[in-house]
Amino acid sequence: MKNRRKKRTESEKPAPIEIRNHANGRLDEIVAHSANVHLEQMDSNYWWMGIEIQGRYFHVRFSSVKGIRVTVDEDTPEGVTRHAPRDSDA
Repeated sequence: MKNRRKKRTESEKPAPIEIRNHANGRLDEIVAHSANVHLEQMDSNYWWMGIEIQGRYFHVRFSSVKGIRVTVDEDTPEGVTRHAPRDSDA
């Protein structure tokens, strides 16, 4: 039996990195497709994660004071782009 998996169009392809928060702003999940990941603890309640996906470089910072908070920056030829995490559907 042949695999009849439908090929995704560009608009259907997932984002290279998805950071999802709960409605209260706390981290729900991070999803990176076909990525190299480096996670490093920088302090007792602070972590840095570097993600490389198809020549794109993301810097994710986590802090935990009252729940985990996250910020995401992407290095681009034009400079640094800040990405806002989205609320989780879950």
